[in-house]
Amino acid sequence: MNAIQICMFVTVFSVLSRYFLLAAGRFLPSEALPLFLGTLELSAGCAALTDCALALHWKLCIASVLLSFGGISVLAQSRAAVQEYGLSGKRLLPCKALQAALSCTLTLIAAPLLQWFDANKRLLPFRQEPSAYHIWVSEIMLQQTRVAAAIPYYERFIAALPDPAALAACEPDALRKLWQGLGYYNRVNNMQKAARIVCEQYGGDLPADYDALRSLPGIGDYTAGAVASIAFGIPVPAVDGNVLRVFARLYNDDADVMAPATKKAFTVRVLDQMPKATPGPYNEALMELGALVCIPGTPHCEECPLADLCRGYAAGRADQLPVKPAPKAKGKVPVTVALIESEQGLLLQRRPARGLLAGLWQPAAWEKALTRDELTAALAGIGVQAALDEPLPPAKHVFTHKIWELGGWKGTAPACALPDGYVWAAPEDLAEVYPVPNAFGAYVKAK
Repeated sequence: MNAIQICMFVTVFSVLSRYFLLAAGRFLPSEALPLFLGTLELSAGCAALTDCALALHWKLCIASVLLSFGGISVLAQSRAAVQEYGLSGKRLLPCKALQAALSCTLTLIAAPLLQWFDANKRLLPFRQEPSAYHIWVSEIMLQQTRVAAAIPYYERFIAALPDPAALAACEPDALRKLWQGLGYYNRVNNMQKAARIVCEQYGGDLPADYDALRSLPGIGDYTAGAVASIAFGIPVPAVDGNVLRVFARLYNDDADVMAPATKKAFTVRVLDQMPKATPGPYNEALMELGALVCIPGTPHCEECPLADLCRGYAAGRADQLPVKPAPKAKGKVPVTVALIESEQGLLLQRRPARGLLAGLWQPAAWEKALTRDELTAALAGIGVQAALDEPLPPAKHVFTHKIWELGGWKGTAPACALPDGYVWAAPEDLAEVYPVPNAFGAYVKAK
Protein backbone atom coordinates (compact mmCIF):
# COMPACT_ATOMS: atom_id res chain seq x y z
CA MET A 1 0.00 0.00 0.00
CA ASN A 2 1.59 3.29 -1.08
CA ALA A 3 1.39 6.68 0.69
CA ILE A 4 -1.51 7.94 -1.41
CA GLN A 5 -3.58 4.86 -0.64
CA ILE A 6 -2.83 5.29 3.05
CA CYS A 7 -3.98 8.93 2.91
CA MET A 8 -7.20 7.90 1.17
CA PHE A 9 -7.82 5.19 3.76
CA VAL A 10 -7.28 7.61 6.68
CA THR A 11 -9.57 10.21 5.13
CA VAL A 12 -12.40 7.75 4.51
CA PHE A 13 -11.93 6.33 8.00
CA SER A 14 -12.04 9.83 9.60
CA VAL A 15 -15.27 10.72 7.82
CA LEU A 16 -16.94 7.44 8.79
CA SER A 17 -15.69 7.71 12.36
CA ARG A 18 -17.21 11.16 12.69
CA TYR A 19 -20.58 9.79 11.64
CA PHE A 20 -20.23 7.07 14.27
CA LEU A 21 -19.12 9.52 16.99
CA LEU A 22 -21.93 11.87 16.13
CA ALA A 23 -24.51 9.12 16.57
CA ALA A 24 -22.89 7.89 19.80
CA GLY A 25 -22.62 11.42 21.18
CA ARG A 26 -26.39 11.79 21.40
CA PHE A 27 -26.42 9.22 24.20
CA LEU A 28 -23.53 10.62 26.22
CA PRO A 29 -24.06 12.35 29.60
CA SER A 30 -23.34 16.07 29.61
CA GLU A 31 -20.07 15.68 31.52
CA ALA A 32 -18.67 13.58 28.66
CA LEU A 33 -19.41 16.18 26.00
CA PRO A 34 -16.00 17.95 26.09
CA LEU A 35 -14.20 14.65 25.40
CA PHE A 36 -16.74 13.80 22.69
CA LEU A 37 -16.31 17.14 20.98
CA GLY A 38 -12.53 16.97 21.23
CA THR A 39 -12.55 13.54 19.56
CA LEU A 40 -14.66 14.89 16.75
CA GLU A 41 -12.25 17.77 16.26
CA LEU A 42 -9.25 15.43 16.23
CA SER A 43 -10.99 13.37 13.56
CA ALA A 44 -11.60 16.51 11.54
CA GLY A 45 -7.93 17.46 11.85
CA CYS A 46 -6.83 14.06 10.53
CA ALA A 47 -9.11 14.47 7.54
CA ALA A 48 -7.70 17.92 6.87
CA LEU A 49 -4.12 16.74 6.89
CA THR A 50 -4.80 13.86 4.54
CA ASP A 51 -6.85 16.12 2.28
CA CYS A 52 -3.76 18.29 1.92
CA ALA A 53 -1.68 15.26 0.92
CA LEU A 54 -4.30 14.11 -1.55
CA ALA A 55 -4.56 17.54 -3.10
CA LEU A 56 -0.85 17.43 -3.93
CA HIS A 57 -1.45 14.45 -6.23
CA TRP A 58 -3.35 15.68 -9.29
CA LYS A 59 -4.78 12.24 -10.13
CA LEU A 60 -6.64 12.12 -6.84
CA CYS A 61 -7.93 15.74 -6.64
CA ILE A 62 -11.45 14.63 -7.53
CA ALA A 63 -11.45 12.00 -4.80
CA SER A 64 -10.21 14.58 -2.31
CA VAL A 65 -13.02 16.99 -3.20
CA LEU A 66 -15.66 14.26 -2.88
CA LEU A 67 -14.33 13.25 0.51
CA SER A 68 -14.35 16.88 1.63
CA PHE A 69 -18.05 17.11 0.78
CA GLY A 70 -18.60 14.18 3.12
CA GLY A 71 -16.71 16.06 5.83
CA ILE A 72 -18.80 19.19 5.31
CA SER A 73 -21.94 17.12 5.78
CA VAL A 74 -20.54 15.88 9.07
CA LEU A 75 -19.74 19.47 10.04
CA ALA A 76 -23.35 20.54 9.60
CA GLN A 77 -24.65 17.60 11.62
CA SER A 78 -22.02 18.07 14.30
CA ARG A 79 -22.94 21.72 14.85
CA ALA A 80 -26.64 20.79 14.98
CA ALA A 81 -25.91 18.16 17.59
CA VAL A 82 -23.83 20.55 19.68
CA GLN A 83 -26.60 23.17 19.63
CA GLU A 84 -29.09 20.46 20.64
CA TYR A 85 -27.11 20.18 23.87
CA GLY A 86 -27.22 23.98 24.27
CA LEU A 87 -23.47 24.19 23.70
CA SER A 88 -22.90 26.01 20.43
CA GLY A 89 -19.54 27.19 19.22
CA LYS A 90 -17.35 24.17 18.60
CA ARG A 91 -15.92 24.49 15.11
CA LEU A 92 -15.58 20.96 13.65
CA LEU A 93 -14.19 21.81 10.25
CA PRO A 94 -12.74 19.18 7.88
CA CYS A 95 -10.62 21.92 6.27
CA LYS A 96 -8.46 21.36 3.20
CA ALA A 97 -5.76 23.80 4.27
CA LEU A 98 -2.99 22.76 6.65
CA GLN A 99 -3.20 26.06 8.53
CA ALA A 100 -6.89 25.53 9.24
CA ALA A 101 -6.22 21.96 10.26
CA LEU A 102 -3.67 23.03 12.83
CA SER A 103 -5.81 25.85 14.25
CA CYS A 104 -8.12 24.87 17.07
CA THR A 105 -11.14 26.53 18.57
CA LEU A 106 -11.49 27.44 22.20
CA THR A 107 -13.10 24.92 24.53
CA LEU A 108 -16.64 25.87 25.49
CA ILE A 109 -16.62 28.40 28.33
CA ALA A 110 -20.28 28.61 29.33
CA ALA A 111 -20.36 25.88 32.00
CA PRO A 112 -17.46 27.09 34.20
CA LEU A 113 -18.40 30.73 33.57
CA LEU A 114 -22.03 30.31 34.68
CA GLN A 115 -21.00 28.23 37.69
CA TRP A 116 -18.65 31.02 38.77
CA PHE A 117 -21.32 33.66 38.15
CA ASP A 118 -23.88 31.86 40.31
CA ALA A 119 -21.42 31.79 43.19
CA ASN A 120 -19.90 35.27 42.81
CA LYS A 121 -22.39 37.68 41.21
CA ARG A 122 -23.02 40.92 43.03
CA LEU A 123 -26.46 41.59 44.51
CA LEU A 124 -27.45 44.67 42.52
CA PRO A 125 -30.86 46.37 42.64
CA PHE A 126 -31.54 45.94 38.94
CA ARG A 127 -30.81 42.21 39.28
CA GLN A 128 -33.34 41.88 42.08
CA GLU A 129 -36.14 43.13 39.82
CA PRO A 130 -34.84 42.51 36.27
CA SER A 131 -37.65 44.09 34.26
CA ALA A 132 -36.82 45.37 30.79
CA TYR A 133 -37.20 48.97 31.99
CA HIS A 134 -34.91 48.46 35.00
CA ILE A 135 -32.26 46.77 32.86
CA TRP A 136 -32.48 49.56 30.27
CA VAL A 137 -32.07 52.33 32.86
CA SER A 138 -29.18 50.56 34.57
CA GLU A 139 -27.33 49.81 31.33
CA ILE A 140 -27.58 53.42 30.15
CA MET A 141 -26.29 54.67 33.50
CA LEU A 142 -23.45 52.15 33.58
CA GLN A 143 -22.12 53.08 30.14
CA GLN A 144 -19.96 55.84 31.63
CA THR A 145 -20.26 55.22 35.39
CA ARG A 146 -18.92 52.63 37.83
CA VAL A 147 -21.53 50.34 39.39
CA ALA A 148 -20.94 51.51 42.96
CA ALA A 149 -21.30 55.15 41.95
CA ALA A 150 -24.38 54.51 39.80
CA ILE A 151 -26.50 52.59 42.34
CA PRO A 152 -27.77 55.61 44.35
CA TYR A 153 -28.62 57.43 41.11
CA TYR A 154 -30.42 54.33 39.82
CA GLU A 155 -32.49 53.96 42.99
CA ARG A 156 -33.41 57.65 42.99
CA PHE A 157 -34.31 57.56 39.30
CA ILE A 158 -36.52 54.46 39.57
CA ALA A 159 -38.28 55.81 42.66
CA ALA A 160 -39.15 59.03 40.81
CA LEU A 161 -39.81 57.48 37.37
CA PRO A 162 -40.89 53.85 37.87
CA ASP A 163 -41.87 53.10 34.27
CA PRO A 164 -41.55 54.38 30.68
CA ALA A 165 -44.77 56.40 30.98
CA ALA A 166 -43.39 58.39 33.91
CA LEU A 167 -40.11 58.96 32.10
CA ALA A 168 -41.92 60.11 28.96
CA ALA A 169 -44.00 62.65 30.90
CA CYS A 170 -41.20 64.07 33.09
CA GLU A 171 -40.44 67.78 32.77
CA PRO A 172 -37.01 68.14 31.10
CA ASP A 173 -35.32 70.19 33.85
CA ALA A 174 -36.62 67.79 36.51
CA LEU A 175 -35.29 64.89 34.45
CA ARG A 176 -31.85 66.46 34.13
CA LYS A 177 -31.86 67.22 37.86
CA LEU A 178 -32.45 63.51 38.55
CA TRP A 179 -29.50 62.74 36.27
CA GLN A 180 -27.26 65.43 37.75
CA GLY A 181 -23.89 63.98 38.74
CA LEU A 182 -23.88 61.20 36.14
CA GLY A 183 -22.81 63.43 33.25
CA TYR A 184 -23.27 62.71 29.53
CA TYR A 185 -26.74 64.23 29.67
CA ASN A 186 -27.50 63.31 26.08
CA ARG A 187 -28.04 59.78 27.40
CA VAL A 188 -31.06 60.78 29.48
CA ASN A 189 -32.40 63.06 26.76
CA ASN A 190 -32.41 60.07 24.40
CA MET A 191 -34.00 57.91 27.07
CA GLN A 192 -36.94 60.28 27.25
CA LYS A 193 -37.32 60.28 23.46
CA ALA A 194 -37.25 56.48 23.50
CA ALA A 195 -39.77 56.30 26.35
CA ARG A 196 -42.20 58.45 24.38
CA ILE A 197 -41.90 56.12 21.38
CA VAL A 198 -42.42 53.11 23.66
CA CYS A 199 -45.61 54.68 25.01
CA GLU A 200 -46.88 55.67 21.56
CA GLN A 201 -46.03 52.49 19.67
CA TYR A 202 -45.71 49.65 22.19
CA GLY A 203 -48.31 50.40 24.85
CA GLY A 204 -45.80 51.58 27.45
CA ASP A 205 -43.70 48.39 27.58
CA LEU A 206 -40.30 47.95 25.97
CA PRO A 207 -40.64 45.63 22.95
CA ALA A 208 -39.46 42.03 23.27
CA ASP A 209 -37.61 42.27 19.97
CA TYR A 210 -33.93 43.03 19.38
CA ASP A 211 -34.42 45.04 16.17
CA ALA A 212 -37.24 47.08 17.69
CA LEU A 213 -35.10 47.86 20.75
CA ARG A 214 -32.15 48.73 18.52
CA SER A 215 -34.27 51.28 16.63
CA LEU A 216 -35.03 53.36 19.76
CA PRO A 217 -33.03 56.58 20.32
CA GLY A 218 -29.88 56.05 22.37
CA ILE A 219 -30.01 52.25 22.23
CA GLY A 220 -27.09 50.66 20.40
CA ASP A 221 -26.07 47.06 19.79
CA TYR A 222 -24.84 46.49 23.33
CA THR A 223 -27.85 47.92 25.19
CA ALA A 224 -30.31 46.20 22.84
CA GLY A 225 -28.48 42.91 23.38
CA ALA A 226 -28.45 43.32 27.17
CA VAL A 227 -32.17 44.11 27.42
CA ALA A 228 -33.19 41.47 24.87
CA SER A 229 -31.15 38.67 26.45
CA ILE A 230 -31.57 39.44 30.16
CA ALA A 231 -35.20 40.57 30.17
CA PHE A 232 -36.61 38.46 27.35
CA GLY A 233 -34.22 35.49 27.00
CA ILE A 234 -33.45 36.29 23.35
CA PRO A 235 -30.12 34.68 22.33
CA VAL A 236 -28.25 37.78 21.20
CA PRO A 237 -24.82 39.00 22.36
CA ALA A 238 -24.16 42.08 24.50
CA VAL A 239 -20.58 43.11 23.77
CA ASP A 240 -19.15 46.00 25.78
CA GLY A 241 -15.60 46.92 26.75
CA ASN A 242 -15.52 44.27 29.49
CA VAL A 243 -16.50 41.51 27.08
CA LEU A 244 -14.02 42.66 24.42
CA ARG A 245 -11.26 42.54 27.02
CA VAL A 246 -12.25 39.04 28.19
CA PHE A 247 -12.31 37.64 24.66
CA ALA A 248 -9.08 39.33 23.59
CA ARG A 249 -7.36 37.51 26.44
CA LEU A 250 -9.21 34.22 26.01
CA TYR A 251 -8.13 33.99 22.39
CA ASN A 252 -4.76 35.75 22.86
CA ASP A 253 -5.89 38.08 20.10
CA ASP A 254 -3.92 41.29 19.63
CA ALA A 255 -6.24 42.81 17.04
CA ASP A 256 -7.28 46.41 17.73
CA VAL A 257 -10.49 46.04 19.76
CA MET A 258 -11.59 49.54 18.76
CA ALA A 259 -11.71 48.57 15.08
CA PRO A 260 -15.24 47.74 13.83
CA ALA A 261 -14.03 44.57 12.09
CA THR A 262 -12.47 43.29 15.32
CA LYS A 263 -15.59 44.00 17.33
CA LYS A 264 -17.66 42.17 14.71
CA ALA A 265 -15.33 39.15 14.86
CA PHE A 266 -15.41 39.10 18.66
CA THR A 267 -19.21 39.35 18.61
CA VAL A 268 -19.32 36.21 16.48
CA ARG A 269 -17.13 34.44 19.05
CA VAL A 270 -19.38 35.58 21.89
CA LEU A 271 -22.43 34.27 20.06
CA ASP A 272 -20.67 31.01 19.17
CA GLN A 273 -19.98 30.35 22.85
CA MET A 274 -23.48 31.35 24.00
CA PRO A 275 -25.73 28.63 25.46
CA LYS A 276 -29.03 29.30 23.73
CA ALA A 277 -31.08 28.30 26.79
CA THR A 278 -29.50 30.92 29.09
CA PRO A 279 -28.32 33.92 27.03
CA GLY A 280 -29.08 36.47 29.76
CA PRO A 281 -27.01 34.87 32.55
CA TYR A 282 -24.22 34.18 30.03
CA ASN A 283 -24.04 37.83 28.96
CA GLU A 284 -24.23 39.02 32.57
CA ALA A 285 -21.52 36.55 33.58
CA LEU A 286 -19.15 37.84 30.89
CA MET A 287 -19.74 41.45 32.01
CA GLU A 288 -19.24 40.47 35.65
CA LEU A 289 -16.04 38.57 34.88
CA GLY A 290 -14.66 41.62 33.09
CA ALA A 291 -15.66 43.92 35.94
CA LEU A 292 -14.37 41.82 38.86
CA VAL A 293 -11.63 39.47 37.59
CA CYS A 294 -10.53 40.14 34.01
CA ILE A 295 -10.00 43.80 34.82
CA PRO A 296 -7.98 46.36 32.83
CA GLY A 297 -4.24 46.33 33.40
CA THR A 298 -3.26 43.35 35.52
CA PRO A 299 -6.12 40.82 35.71
CA HIS A 300 -6.74 38.48 38.65
CA CYS A 301 -5.97 35.35 36.63
CA GLU A 302 -5.56 33.20 39.73
CA GLU A 303 -9.26 33.82 40.53
CA CYS A 304 -10.55 33.33 36.98
CA PRO A 305 -12.83 30.35 36.24
CA LEU A 306 -11.54 30.36 32.66
CA ALA A 307 -7.81 30.49 33.46
CA ASP A 308 -7.23 26.92 32.26
CA LEU A 309 -8.83 27.81 28.90
CA CYS A 310 -7.29 31.26 28.48
CA ARG A 311 -4.70 31.47 25.73
CA GLY A 312 -3.52 34.92 26.79
CA TYR A 313 -2.84 33.63 30.29
CA ALA A 314 -1.07 30.56 28.93
CA ALA A 315 1.12 32.81 26.78
CA GLY A 316 1.95 35.03 29.76
CA ARG A 317 0.58 38.16 28.10
CA ALA A 318 -2.90 38.63 29.55
CA ASP A 319 -1.80 41.95 31.02
CA GLN A 320 -0.81 43.16 27.53
CA LEU A 321 -4.30 42.63 26.13
CA PRO A 322 -6.50 43.98 24.72
CA VAL A 323 -4.66 46.10 22.18
CA LYS A 324 -6.03 49.61 21.67
CA PRO A 325 -4.69 52.48 19.58
CA ALA A 326 -3.03 55.35 21.41
CA PRO A 327 -5.67 57.93 22.38
CA LYS A 328 -5.78 61.08 20.31
CA ALA A 329 -4.67 64.26 21.98
CA LYS A 330 -7.62 66.31 23.25
CA GLY A 331 -7.87 69.99 22.47
CA LYS A 332 -7.72 72.40 25.40
CA VAL A 333 -10.37 75.12 25.64
CA PRO A 334 -10.07 78.05 28.08
CA VAL A 335 -13.31 78.83 29.92
CA THR A 336 -13.80 81.99 31.98
CA VAL A 337 -16.42 81.70 34.72
CA ALA A 338 -18.22 84.50 36.55
CA LEU A 339 -19.53 83.33 39.94
CA ILE A 340 -21.82 86.25 40.76
CA GLU A 341 -24.10 86.46 43.82
CA SER A 342 -26.94 88.91 44.40
CA GLU A 343 -29.59 89.11 47.12
CA GLN A 344 -31.77 86.94 44.84
CA GLY A 345 -29.23 84.17 44.39
CA LEU A 346 -26.49 82.92 42.06
CA LEU A 347 -26.35 84.08 38.43
CA LEU A 348 -27.00 81.10 36.15
CA GLN A 349 -27.01 80.81 32.39
CA ARG A 350 -28.76 78.13 30.31
CA ARG A 351 -26.61 76.41 27.74
CA PRO A 352 -27.79 76.09 24.12
CA ALA A 353 -30.44 73.46 23.33
CA ARG A 354 -27.99 71.53 21.16
CA GLY A 355 -24.38 70.52 21.59
CA LEU A 356 -22.23 69.97 24.66
CA LEU A 357 -24.22 69.90 27.94
CA ALA A 358 -27.32 70.89 25.98
CA GLY A 359 -30.04 72.65 27.97
CA LEU A 360 -28.24 72.55 31.33
CA TRP A 361 -27.59 75.50 33.64
CA GLN A 362 -24.17 76.86 34.53
CA PRO A 363 -22.61 79.91 36.14
CA ALA A 364 -22.22 82.65 33.53
CA ALA A 365 -19.25 81.53 31.43
CA TRP A 366 -17.47 82.23 28.17
CA GLU A 367 -15.41 79.68 26.24
CA LYS A 368 -12.39 81.92 25.90
CA ALA A 369 -9.81 83.54 28.14
CA LEU A 370 -10.98 86.90 29.54
CA THR A 371 -9.15 89.36 31.76
CA ARG A 372 -10.89 90.79 34.80
CA ASP A 373 -11.81 93.96 32.92
CA GLU A 374 -13.05 91.98 29.91
CA LEU A 375 -15.21 89.80 32.16
CA THR A 376 -16.66 92.87 33.87
CA ALA A 377 -17.57 94.29 30.45
CA ALA A 378 -19.10 90.98 29.32
CA LEU A 379 -21.33 90.92 32.41
CA ALA A 380 -22.36 94.53 31.83
CA GLY A 381 -23.45 93.44 28.35
CA ILE A 382 -26.23 91.34 29.94
CA GLY A 383 -27.14 94.10 32.41
CA VAL A 384 -25.17 92.84 35.42
CA GLN A 385 -23.02 95.49 37.12
CA ALA A 386 -20.64 93.21 38.98
CA ALA A 387 -17.79 93.86 41.35
CA LEU A 388 -15.26 91.10 40.84
CA ASP A 389 -13.52 90.60 44.16
CA GLU A 390 -11.72 87.26 44.14
CA PRO A 391 -10.10 85.08 41.47
CA LEU A 392 -11.45 81.54 41.19
CA PRO A 393 -8.99 78.67 41.59
CA PRO A 394 -8.03 77.00 38.31
CA ALA A 395 -9.92 73.82 37.49
CA LYS A 396 -10.08 71.29 34.68
CA HIS A 397 -12.83 69.11 33.27
CA VAL A 398 -12.16 66.35 30.72
CA PHE A 399 -14.77 65.57 28.08
CA THR A 400 -14.56 62.84 25.44
CA HIS A 401 -12.95 65.08 22.83
CA LYS A 402 -11.82 68.21 24.66
CA ILE A 403 -10.55 69.53 27.97
CA TRP A 404 -11.95 72.63 29.61
CA GLU A 405 -9.40 74.69 31.52
CA LEU A 406 -11.52 76.80 33.84
CA GLY A 407 -10.80 79.96 35.75
CA GLY A 408 -12.48 83.30 36.40
CA TRP A 409 -13.70 85.57 39.15
CA LYS A 410 -16.07 85.56 42.09
CA GLY A 411 -18.06 88.69 42.80
CA THR A 412 -21.32 90.37 43.76
CA ALA A 413 -23.88 92.43 41.93
CA PRO A 414 -27.22 94.11 42.64
CA ALA A 415 -30.21 92.03 41.55
CA CYS A 416 -31.50 93.14 38.17
CA ALA A 417 -33.69 92.05 35.29
CA LEU A 418 -31.94 89.48 33.13
CA PRO A 419 -32.22 88.57 29.45
CA ASP A 420 -33.71 85.23 28.35
CA GLY A 421 -31.54 82.29 29.31
CA TYR A 422 -30.32 83.83 32.60
CA VAL A 423 -31.76 83.55 36.12
CA TRP A 424 -30.92 84.41 39.69
CA ALA A 425 -31.10 81.00 41.40
CA ALA A 426 -31.95 80.98 45.09
CA PRO A 427 -30.09 78.31 47.12
CA GLU A 428 -33.18 76.07 47.37
CA ASP A 429 -33.76 76.33 43.60
CA LEU A 430 -30.13 75.56 42.92
CA ALA A 431 -30.56 72.39 44.98
CA GLU A 432 -33.91 71.25 43.58
CA VAL A 433 -34.66 72.92 40.22
CA TYR A 434 -31.62 73.84 38.16
CA PRO A 435 -29.34 71.00 36.97
CA VAL A 436 -25.71 72.18 36.95
CA PRO A 437 -23.20 69.81 35.29
CA ASN A 438 -20.16 68.42 37.09
CA ALA A 439 -17.92 70.45 34.78
CA PHE A 440 -18.51 73.35 37.19
CA GLY A 441 -18.25 71.20 40.31
CA ALA A 442 -15.17 73.08 41.51
CA TYR A 443 -17.33 76.19 41.89
CA VAL A 444 -20.94 74.93 42.27
CA LYS A 445 -21.49 71.71 44.17
CA ALA A 446 -24.17 69.33 42.79
CA LYS A 447 -27.03 68.80 45.20
